[in-house]
Amino acid sequence: LSDHRDIPEQVKLWDVSRLDIKRSTTLNNKDLSKHFRRRILIVEDDPDIRSTLQDILETEGYHTFISSNGSEALSILDSVPGIGLVLMDINMPVMSGKKLFEIMKNTPILSKIPVVFLSGSTTDHDLKGAAGILRKPTRLEDVISTVENFYSRSNNGSLF
Repeated sequence: LSDHRDIPEQVKLWDVSRLDIKRSTTLNNKDLSKHFRRRILIVEDDPDIRSTLQDILETEGYHTFISSNGSEALSILDSVPGIGLVLMDINMPVMSGKKLFEIMKNTPILSKIPVVFLSGSTTDHDLKGAAGILRKPTRLEDVISTVENFYSRSNNGSLF
């Protein structure tokens, strides 16, 4: 990813060229156990954005799960324990991010998982209770910073 030639043009709106990505990181056992508990669910219908977010966050030491719509995400949330953060698009086919967020808020175990929305809209009035909103296009540095800030505030973000 360092030269960014293999990244589709559409994803460059995320400003990948300005991000310095480290290819390898040395972690001790304590760091490894902390990193493996930092689980993030990425819910994004655009495959290029979804895979870019996954690659960047995994490079930063997060364990990611991906979904292309709210319905798939709900299945993942139901079957994968310990997800500590959801990064979610709003407008998606099958089930929107707003609908999934509504379900999560009304389900006791899921209501504890913070959601950061990724949105191209400037009028997101009904997202009360979201942990944050990142406006598209956003810089990947802002995504990483938001995720790191969340995990540093929440004792590494583990729910288990």
